[in-house]
Amino acid sequence: MSRRFKLFCLVNFILLLIFIYKLCTFYNFTQKQPYPFWLEQCKDAAWLPNQPIPLPEWGDPRDPYEINSINEYDNLNKSFENVLQTLLKTNNYDSLHNFIRFYKHYKSGNYDSLEEFFREYKPILTRDANNCVGLALLLLERLILLDQIYPGIKKCLYLVSCEMRLQNIERYEIRDNPDPWVVDKEHVLVAMKIKVIGRNGIMILDPGFQIGRVITVMNDGLSPHTDTFKAVSSPEKKYNYQIALDGKYLKWTMFDNFTKPEINLIYIDAAYITPVSVTERRNLISKFRSILSSSDKGHLLAGVYFKSNYKAGIHLFYEDEEDKKNKGSITVSPKYFISPDKIDSNVEYMLEKCSRYLRLPLNDLQNILTEIAYILEDEQFQISMLKIDNEIIERAKHNSESIDSNYSNYSNYS
Repeated sequence: MSRRFKLFCLVNFILLLIFIYKLCTFYNFTQKQPYPFWLEQCKDAAWLPNQPIPLPEWGDPRDPYEINSINEYDNLNKSFENVLQTLLKTNNYDSLHNFIRFYKHYKSGNYDSLEEFFREYKPILTRDANNCVGLALLLLERLILLDQIYPGIKKCLYLVSCEMRLQNIERYEIRDNPDPWVVDKEHVLVAMKIKVIGRNGIMILDPGFQIGRVITVMNDGLSPHTDTFKAVSSPEKKYNYQIALDGKYLKWTMFDNFTKPEINLIYIDAAYITPVSVTERRNLISKFRSILSSSDKGHLLAGVYFKSNYKAGIHLFYEDEEDKKNKGSITVSPKYFISPDKIDSNVEYMLEKCSRYLRLPLNDLQNILTEIAYILEDEQFQISMLKIDNEIIERAKHNSESIDSNYSNYSNYS
């Protein structure tokens, strides 16, 4: 073999390595970019002085998608379900990465308070770090591709907002749209109004709660209405959905045999257009956060979760989908991930299991937990964050209690 030929092979090999490197770099870059479709679905919300969070906004109502037969509905439902289940199987629910990014930006800046930073910070969602907001937007982006098979659904699909754990839903009856001064929009879903052989209803998809089925709620409660069903990962918990408040809301009830039913309201009358500037921002300072992987049906396979309190424990768990006895859970002190006194074999075993089910390299998972541990050890940050969270809760509570007496002074927000 000639020297020139060897040199030729070496040069081409180097060029191939450069090409592979650039390809991987481009892939990683595109994975971390905001979704182009979001630009059409989201807008910045107005943030008034002395308000702890921007005021949510809604767009125009969407027309129902016309379905002319039960067979046509079944085909559409299956197509939606396939897209939903593929998303659940391949994408983690993840409210950790954006929280870590939020904290790092705050600590690297020169701010007098977390409140000041919180007002200036622009939430960023990426394809590899999504809570309910990101998953709903990802799902919406994929569902609109079905417009080639079901012409018209692109114009009918939209995001909807949800308030969780409500005590009194009667106050919602006094106005057409949610009052932005009262509501606390914690959750986002995907929806599409339908008309099945002349009968009105709505299809709801909820990847944020790892619900691996399409929920259909008919106004008359008849087929193809989804009856009460069990949560896949918590069979003792059941979900029920009903049209409420003159058809402008869905009443979503969670209940089991042990606790008082939990009432949630999903506003379905118009598209929710501030999911990032309001709901994602609001979730950055929520008490509870996690990273979770699930099967296509929504069965939780593994996760890490914790409450944002000073020195709160970090919980890890896994459960094999095929062998329910093959499962485990453990609670670990944040200090273990910062400077462990000694290696705990039980923790290390749990990390390996979670790493596999979360589809995260073990080193990446350990780095995430170390970052989280430092945040939980930052007492001043935790106090400031909980203060903002409580202000949002109290604002909604205070305004809802006074809304009846002050209603005559209210004007529609626009």
